[in-house]
Amino acid sequence: MAQRTFLNMTHNPFAPPRQGFFPGADRKTHLDHLRQLNRWARRIIVVSGAFGIGKSTLFRELSNNIEPNTKAARVSGTVATTEREVLMGLLQGFGVEAPTDQHIDDAALQVCEHAAEQDAQQRISMAMIDDAHLLEAAAIHRLIRLVNESELRLVLFAEASVIGNVTRAAKQCELEWFEIRLTGFPKAAVRDYLEWRFAQAQYRGLLPFTDEQIDKIVARSAGNPSVVDFIANEMLADLETGQLRRRKARFPMRHAALAGLLLVLVILGYLFVQPGEDTIQSDREVVSLPEQAPPSLPERGLDLPRAQTEVDSNMRSEGTPQPEPRIETPPPKPRLVESTVEPKSQPVASTPEQEPEPEPEPVEPVVAPEPQPVAQPQPKPKPQPKPQPKPQPPAPTYAEKTAAAAASVGFNTAGWLLRQDPNRYTLQLVTLSEHERATELIARQPDPGEFAVFRNRRNGQVFYVITYGVFSSRSAAERAAASLQGELRNLTPWIRPFSLVQEAVRATPQ
Repeated sequence: MAQRTFLNMTHNPFAPPRQGFFPGADRKTHLDHLRQLNRWARRIIVVSGAFGIGKSTLFRELSNNIEPNTKAARVSGTVATTEREVLMGLLQGFGVEAPTDQHIDDAALQVCEHAAEQDAQQRISMAMIDDAHLLEAAAIHRLIRLVNESELRLVLFAEASVIGNVTRAAKQCELEWFEIRLTGFPKAAVRDYLEWRFAQAQYRGLLPFTDEQIDKIVARSAGNPSVVDFIANEMLADLETGQLRRRKARFPMRHAALAGLLLVLVILGYLFVQPGEDTIQSDREVVSLPEQAPPSLPERGLDLPRAQTEVDSNMRSEGTPQPEPRIETPPPKPRLVESTVEPKSQPVASTPEQEPEPEPEPVEPVVAPEPQPVAQPQPKPKPQPKPQPKPQPPAPTYAEKTAAAAASVGFNTAGWLLRQDPNRYTLQLVTLSEHERATELIARQPDPGEFAVFRNRRNGQVFYVITYGVFSSRSAAERAAASLQGELRNLTPWIRPFSLVQEAVRATPQ
């Protein structure tokens, strides 16, 4: 494998597909408990947990570490979901020959007989079902009935939604079962998990993530290892491209907020400390009335303005003839009046000897009211026709969307499956709940023309099944299943004749 120049790693440890088994965070304890079948207090165990918590990883590790005296049949819920499919998958996993059109009860009887034969040889028969939450309720009930009728051991790896079906079926058969609930990693285990992932890529040195980044991973992922891989992959890509360093060089938002607050305080302090005279004088004019005259004036209390006194004194100093002083009526009590308009000049009051005669009040002319025009009735406006909405084009049907996706990616559809020889075989790889996911999975493969997708309805829910290849015999299909590469290598394909596939295709409208 080519060496990566970044951090001298052999590969990206967080990019799919992810291999290996992390023994920390009680995963090794659960694995040892599952391997020691003789110590099981109950013969039914459910390994539950959220999506991506590590159930499939534990399933693969248990499959690779089964004790020598144990014979296990592995079935994936993404491939087999109905009661018949699960029973045929168990017979195939135990290596028992069975006709493809065998009755369901006969297939169940064969599973019980095989478990009895293994028990006679002091060997244990174990059924391992991955993604068991995708199984139909009838399939869950049939598996628990097999445990009740034989010495079969059952391990279901599923999300918590399967608990209800298991509880009802076990109650009907009067059986007890045990649950192993997988939870997220604690913070210390997340750090150990990251170091373990880097060690897989032969990285030598300290962890390239800071404590703050690890806290962010723990908070966002809640310890879910699948989410931890996703976030760490993003951070590793940012670190490799230098985006994290650019982020550090930017001014921190906390410091920017403090600087802005300090600037506002400085401005407010400047405004409060400065005197308000300039501001007041610029907005409005201050008008001061003359001060009171000195007490040496006559007893009539008349005031002489200060400006007139200054003019008189100047004229006396120059020797010019002095005019007689003019006496003015005293103004009201002096006070400061602030006004936004310019002060009007006050007229000189007349003396008591010459009082002006009052002017006669003007008589307003009587004006006759003008006649009001009579309002003419206005015609009612004609109602405007409402604009009709444009007809929306009909949504494309499933057949149209499938045909478009098949033409774009290059895979085959249900019609192609119906045209195949019923006596030939194919590999049923996986069952997905969304058609887009199936299209994306096939688009990532180097030979999309070898794949086909058909729709299957179970329990009112629609699933999308992916098949691979056309093989003339079962042995050829087995060799092809063993040689799958890339992300398909982790799947457990189901070898099926085209006759059963065509039967499933006809059961659901495509």
